[in-house]
Parts: sequence; C-alpha cells; structure tokens
Amino acid sequence: MIVESSKAHSEEVLGSVLSGGVSVVQTDATTAPELRPWAEPSMAVFSGVPVDDFTLVEAVQRVDEFVRIGRSTGRSHQVVTVNLEFLVNAGRDEELLAILQNVDLSVPDGMPLVWGSRLFGAPLRQRVAGADLVPAIADLCCRREYKLMFFGAGPGVAQRAAAQLRSQHPGLNITGVAGPSVQIGGEIDGDVVDVIRSVAPDILCVAMGNPKQEHWIAQYRNWLGVPVLVGVGGTFDLLSGNKQRAPRLMQRTGTEWLFRLVQEPRRLFRRYALCVAFFVPLMCKQVWAIHAVEHWETRNEKSNVGGLIIRSSAIPDGSAWRLSGADCEALQDVDISVDLTRVQRCDNATVAMLFVLHRLSKSLTLEGVSPAAMQSLERRGIAYAFAIRSVSDREQSDQPWNQS
Repeated sequence: MIVESSKAHSEEVLGSVLSGGVSVVQTDATTAPELRPWAEPSMAVFSGVPVDDFTLVEAVQRVDEFVRIGRSTGRSHQVVTVNLEFLVNAGRDEELLAILQNVDLSVPDGMPLVWGSRLFGAPLRQRVAGADLVPAIADLCCRREYKLMFFGAGPGVAQRAAAQLRSQHPGLNITGVAGPSVQIGGEIDGDVVDVIRSVAPDILCVAMGNPKQEHWIAQYRNWLGVPVLVGVGGTFDLLSGNKQRAPRLMQRTGTEWLFRLVQEPRRLFRRYALCVAFFVPLMCKQVWAIHAVEHWETRNEKSNVGGLIIRSSAIPDGSAWRLSGADCEALQDVDISVDLTRVQRCDNATVAMLFVLHRLSKSLTLEGVSPAAMQSLERRGIAYAFAIRSVSDREQSDQPWNQS
C-alpha cells in the first residue's frame, strides 16, 4: 500500500541510514505512518519513465508488502532505482523503456529527478538511493526473518557486502553470490539459476548496472520464484568498502555525483556529460509542454482522475476515485478496461492512476481517448505505453488496437 509519511519522520529515518550506513527503519503497526488510499497515487513521469513518489520508509513498507504477496501467490515484483542514466538508456532502448513502464516500484535515485519533478507539478518528496535502500531492506529482513540474497558485482564483492550487513544485523539470513558476465538478452549458465532457486530468497538484490540488471531481472524473474527482485547497481561496492561513499552533507545537497567523479574521472566523465546533455533539453521540453501549456489550459479545471471508469470482471464498474485496497487485490493479473470518455486531459494524478492499474493488471486497455487526452499522454512520452482505443476507433470497431 502507498503510505503517507511526515517530512520529519522521513528525515529522521534517512539520517539513521546515512550515519554509519546502518538502517533502523521501523515499519511495525505501532510506528508505521497511516496508509494513503489507493485512489491517491503520486508519481512523476520523465520522458515516458514513471517514478513513484515514495520516501525510504514507504519503499521499505512496499517491499515488505511485495514479499507477503509473493509468498502467498507466487508473483514476483521488480523494483528499480531510477537515476539520469536510466533515462538516457531508456531513450535509446525501447525494450528497457517498456521494462521501466512495467516494474512494480520505481524510486528516484538522484536529486536531479527530485528537483526536476517540482518544475512540472509532480514533486517527488525524497531521493531513495540504492545505497540507502539496501541496508534498510536488510533491516527489514532481519526483523521479518526474510531470506536476502546478493547477486552480481565483481569477484568476492557480493560476499563481502553480505558479510558487512551480517555483522551489523546479527541473525540476518543473507547469502552473497558473484554474478557471471552477462550480455543484454544473453543466456546465463543454468547452474546460476539453480543456485538462486536453491537458496529460495525472499528478496534478491542484483548488481549488474543499468541496463543489464533490469533486462536480466525482467527475463528471469518468473523462472526464479523470488517475491522481490531489486536492481542495485554499484551498491555492493559501497557496502563492501570497495568504494567510498560521499560525505553525508554532499548526499543531502545532491552533490554526491561530484564526489564520485573525483574518484573515477575517466569512467564517469563521459557518462555524466551524456546525462546532462540529455536531461537539460528533456526538462526544458517537458516543463514547457506540461507546466506552461497544459497548466495554463487547465488552470480552472479539477483533476480528471475521478472521470476514469474502470471495467473488469473482477469488480463492479466504477470510478477510479473510489478504488479501494480490496479492489486492487481483486484486479491483480486480470484484464482491465478504462473508459476515458469523461476525461478531457490526463493530468499528473490521472497518469499516476493509469500506471497503478497498468501494474496491477494482466492487460490494460484505454477506451474513448479524446484527442486532448491523447495529447496529454504524448507530452509525457507514454502514449505508446498502453493499448488505446480512441473515440473514433470505438465507434468504428469493437476491437482495441495497440499503438505499441
């Protein structure tokens, strides 16, 4: 469930993670913030890539929920920590873009995303770095007695990172396994899959770097039988002591990238230059299209999310605004149709709800999409993320067409 956390509580938890690298995230019934209704999701969309407005506390709670769902239903959940490099790679790799649009949780691992989201009216409250999320997940596993597994990185790195967390969390059930060299779309040794399945972790952290780890998780998630799979990039290097993380002040001010650049100038200079060259024009274009144009056109309008009419065999037809937690459970892995006839434009709240339904469903079809609503989707780069039947198409045929 999506949770609402006060700013003070979030900063307190984040501080506990950053000081000494030890996470003390308590999410039991006595300390957990109240859950936000499912009908009030929030996210920012960067050139077609959705990023959830989750704090560190909320992300850990969602992972906890994923484990419980996975244990009872066998469903796997993919979690990504999005930074600028993800956006650059997704702009060049349509398959990666489709993966990022279909993950179960996407958190902002980069202050430029937090800053940029504020410019077009969908503010992300907090950066959730992989180096903070993984220790917090380890703390969760220790308290809930979940099995945690590290997979990937260089020889011995995953094992050392696992040993470091085990020393901080006595009783933590954690295993570290070095990953083989994997090409995008390539096969891996079946013995590797057998090793993971024999451990049977509840949460698998995969460190291959983007985009390899996202492709690998999407390719093998249904084979492995793991409830939660998280792409964590270079987090194991930081946890194991292979690399030093920036001081806390630089983490808070969004200058951690500068610390990393000084450490590895040859490897990171070109990568960062590409990210800046991609992100600045993207933000200028998206801010103008959404904030300047769309906000002016809709300045006197209320959110259209209440106009979304959900149709599915799992629940009675009704407005997305009245969607409950029980309805969301019933909608998992079923075909869903959403009628947008009453929606003039897809604002941020409407887009967030569409992605919630997209993640829950087996297939999602949008019906009665007006030209103005289609234009709103195009401005956010997600017109090809869903199966869409426009107003004219619905009048001419009963069969939906898929733009993708």
